[in-house]
This record gives sequence, C-alpha cells and structure tokens, in this order.
Amino acid sequence: MSLVAEQLAAGDVAGAARTLGTLQEHADGPMVRLRGVQVACRQGEFEPALARFRGWATDEEVTRGTLRDAILAFDAEGWGARLTTELKDSRSRPTRTPTWPAVADRAVAAGTPEAVSDGLPELLTKNPRPGARCC
Repeated sequence: MSLVAEQLAAGDVAGAARTLGTLQEHADGPMVRLRGVQVACRQGEFEPALARFRGWATDEEVTRGTLRDAILAFDAEGWGARLTTELKDSRSRPTRTPTWPAVADRAVAAGTPEAVSDGLPELLTKNPRPGARCC
C-alpha cells in the first residue's frame, strides 16, 4: 500500500495502477480501497473514482481520516464541488452513511454550519448511528 502512495507521489500513475492491481489480488479492506479511489482520481476518471468511493465509503471499517484522504484525492483533481454534491445527496440515503461527517466538515469549512444543524434531525431519524457519530 505504501508503494502505491509513493508511486502516486512520484507521478507514476501507471505504475501505481499496476501495483494496485497486484495488491488487490491478495488483499482487500479500507486502505486498499482508498488506494483504488486515489489511483482512479489520479487517472482523471471521475465516474470510476466516484463508484469506488461510493462502495468504499459505506464500509464499517472506514475511518474519518481515510475518508478525508479520499476526499482530498477528489479535491486535488478539481472535483471538490462535484464530490460535495454527492456527499450531500448521500446523507439522506437509508443505508449507513459514514460520509455525513465529511459533509459536516465541508459545510463548516465553507462557513455554512447551519447546513449541518439543519440536516441533523433527518439524519438521526434515517441513520441514527452515523448521525450520533457525526456531531
């Protein structure tokens, strides 16, 4: 996993994709999936990156820190606004939505913390666990 990160840092996106493919043959989990999101972002492929993000972000083992790292990969490609829209849409889905803390972080950073407080009643009704974890 560290090799994929190093290859991405060095600009060797093709090498990172090959290393990730080999890694995925032998391992899975939140960090491997994070690297998949990061590689897809660096390849300039928004839709595949978003599809990977959607699948990965609902994993019980995803931490706020790794979620932040995935979001930063989208931001680095200039896709922050598109991802923020996706994050906002995800908060009302009836499935587990650990992305809610990311929505909260982005709203506060944008100077609109009321977007967090306004959305909490609905979140707590539909998704009590992530709502409680969020704020």
